[in-house]
Amino acid sequence: MRAKMGRDVRRNIQKTVLDARQRLTSSSGTRASFDYELMQAYTGSRIGAALPISAIVVILAVVASFWVPFVFTAVWAGMVLLSLLAVALMCRRFQHTEAAKFNAEHWTTNFVAAETVYGITWSLIPLFGLLTQADALAVVTFAMVLVSIASNAVATRTLTPATVMSTLPATLTVSINLVSAGGTLNYTLGAIVLCAEIFFVYLARQLHASELERISHQAEKDSLIAELEEAQHMSDEARRHAEQANMAKSLFLATMSHELRTPLTSVIGNAELMELVTQSEEDRRLSLRAIKDSGRHLLDLVSELLDLSRIEAGKYDLSEEALSLTEVAAKCVEMLGPRAKAKGIDLTFSYGKNLPKLWGDERAIRQVVLNLLSNAIKFTPQGGKVTLVINRSADGGQLISVKDNGPGIPEEEIETVFSSFGQGSLAQKTAEQGAGLGLTIVRNLMELHQGRFDLISKVRFGTEVIASFPRARVMDALAPVVERRGSEVSTSVSGPASGMAENDYARPSVESSPTRSDVLRILIVEDDASILHVIQTIAITAGHDVTTAPDGETALALLQEREFHCVLLDMHLPGIRGTEVKEEFDAFDQGAGFIPVFFAVTGDASSTQRGIYKSLGFHGVVEKPFYAEDILAAFSDAQLLRKERSMGFEYPPEFDAERMAKLERSLDSNDFVDSLLQASVSLSSRAEALAQAVRNGDLLSARKICHTVAGTAGQFGLTALQSRAKEALLELDKATAATMESAVAPLIDLIDPAVKSLAALRRSR
Repeated sequence: MRAKMGRDVRRNIQKTVLDARQRLTSSSGTRASFDYELMQAYTGSRIGAALPISAIVVILAVVASFWVPFVFTAVWAGMVLLSLLAVALMCRRFQHTEAAKFNAEHWTTNFVAAETVYGITWSLIPLFGLLTQADALAVVTFAMVLVSIASNAVATRTLTPATVMSTLPATLTVSINLVSAGGTLNYTLGAIVLCAEIFFVYLARQLHASELERISHQAEKDSLIAELEEAQHMSDEARRHAEQANMAKSLFLATMSHELRTPLTSVIGNAELMELVTQSEEDRRLSLRAIKDSGRHLLDLVSELLDLSRIEAGKYDLSEEALSLTEVAAKCVEMLGPRAKAKGIDLTFSYGKNLPKLWGDERAIRQVVLNLLSNAIKFTPQGGKVTLVINRSADGGQLISVKDNGPGIPEEEIETVFSSFGQGSLAQKTAEQGAGLGLTIVRNLMELHQGRFDLISKVRFGTEVIASFPRARVMDALAPVVERRGSEVSTSVSGPASGMAENDYARPSVESSPTRSDVLRILIVEDDASILHVIQTIAITAGHDVTTAPDGETALALLQEREFHCVLLDMHLPGIRGTEVKEEFDAFDQGAGFIPVFFAVTGDASSTQRGIYKSLGFHGVVEKPFYAEDILAAFSDAQLLRKERSMGFEYPPEFDAERMAKLERSLDSNDFVDSLLQASVSLSSRAEALAQAVRNGDLLSARKICHTVAGTAGQFGLTALQSRAKEALLELDKATAATMESAVAPLIDLIDPAVKSLAALRRSR
């Protein structure tokens, strides 16, 4: 109800503003849209009355010829008829003019001028008195002018200036002529002529007002009809949306019912078997694997639903950084390799030579690759082939291509597989598990990266999907990805991709036993006993020294008593929350002693939340629900940081130490030093180019340069420079060529110190 009232108020305000604007632009003081209709009525009336008035003129000329020579009355009648014809032709020309080209002031001026000439021809009637001295002529001219005033006033009623100018000249000349002739009769006739002029002009104005009211009512009626039609259209649209929403809800419930109940049946059934039946060790392992696989399927389903809802609500925030598309793809190949191998599918991976870094969200891009590979493996028959290619695109960007030799998708089903919960006939026939969200999410994630997603498929020949990133996201200013061995790779899943070290992408194993120097003192803070038990068991099995705390108060007491290498901290603790524990620890720690590596354990790992945790000093996030490898990966990160501290991996305060350490770890020492040099050269050249763009007033070039600077700064942990570059991009969106200097000047000032910092770090290595 409140929303409806708000819409009515807005509609009334808009109508008032529109009416005021129409009156200001109208030549008649009403509404500009009415001027055209009034002019149409005038021209129609003038053309329609032309023939009757012509007949009246002829009759008056014949009657006047009884007192005045016929040749003179004929000349007068001809002049009146010619001027009337000119007015009628002008009216006809107006009626052939398009409404869009209508100029009220122009046409009013033309019609008034023509009516003035026409009125002057009527004003020549008193000249008849110069040709005869008949007393009855005064009465004749009086009658003729009355007929003229009446007929012209009615014919021009919707254009008041035309009414005045077509009748006033004759009224004045006849009245003056009668008064100058003297005598009571003539005075009386002259007064009657003046009164007739006033009366008929008033009558014409009344008729004009009546016509204007009719047009106004017609406009209101048309407006009401339009509003009714719009309301009906909106009602039909709302009903259609409601029906679609109802169908979507039914489809969602039907799909979710199957997708949830199937793995839950497996979980419950296998759990009951383990509880009720004495199983062999092999059967027990099979049941546990079935429970684990079903749980992972449920997790993937929930994650897809949450991702899709965030994307559709516009709340999916990209956490962008410079990344290697090749490395992301290689990790995905390793993750899905066992699945392909189990089906006997030849999964090959190749990439182009010396591909530069890409600016994007690593988690989102990894999800794109995993979804595309999962679909290809799922629908490719045993013994088939799936090919993953990472390379340059034709426009200078980078692309991900996944091609299989599966059954393909019929052309009429391509739109279906792109829709939410949409599945092709093959998926339905084979009863493959999946909610039909994968391609929808991929397309949306590519749109968030300003990229493209294309699907090419032919029945019985296979399918190729191509996800393309635009040229603007390629970080050419950075050193290209340098592979450990080789430059071009084409491999099978039977072993790790050549061009990569054996353990480049190896996941830590629960069974691996660390050396004594790698043993971590770990504090696990978790209020859920079952989750605490899982993490504790993983940590102990991995050979680490574990301490647990059920709440924040206990955790703070332990942190003050002992030194820990790693802290897994739940964010939603009873009492003191996880973030408060971290803040209080930072307050009493005061930078002294050994600082543990904190990991936030949470179910909300969105980009926004990750940014918040990072700003609070958390090294990383372990997202619930997690796998054992996620916990082990956190331990591995803590071990690496511990080694880096012992090796003296230190960086000046202007660098993000975590990001720089990650970069330095990933490259050989020479490659790392070379990348610092290239970054210095790149930033210096970008500063000069940016100054030149300001001098040229080139906003587009300035934005591209700022984007590149932000990418370079982000890659090398120059957080202040990266933030300033992003701020400059936002300011340039609002700037003009004249004001762009103030937007980029602070960025240019920051580049030189950044170059000096890179040079100093290069010398230290």
